[in-house]
Amino acid sequence: VIKQRTVPMHKPHALRITNVAWAPDGELILATLDTLTSGKLLFLHPRNRKLLKHESLQDDSFPARHNFQAKGIRADLVRISDDSRFAAIACTRRRGDEYERLPTQRDMHSIQVWSLKTKKRVQEIL
Repeated sequence: VIKQRTVPMHKPHALRITNVAWAPDGELILATLDTLTSGKLLFLHPRNRKLLKHESLQDDSFPARHNFQAKGIRADLVRISDDSRFAAIACTRRRGDEYERLPTQRDMHSIQVWSLKTKKRVQEIL
């Protein structure tokens, strides 16, 4: 039986939430939102609705040239593994006027894999 679960945010965020994914074990909600520079990843506790951590989808370990080109990346698809250990995020790079259309292969920026236990990026496929 699949139950519909909603978690109201106690403060509406001024930024736009684009995707929400529940970990199958029910211990974590993963939400992505758009900012002016790049997407952010929010780790939320489902019961008390507290923000556990937030991370940028932009990777600081890459050179500045890559990050400059990566401005405006956002998560278009978020999937959490069945064992609730990892999340895969398909990131695209589009300008504001292009967000209304569906993403194409040309928009694809990277696929990021995040560990839900450590809340850190473990792999990025460019």
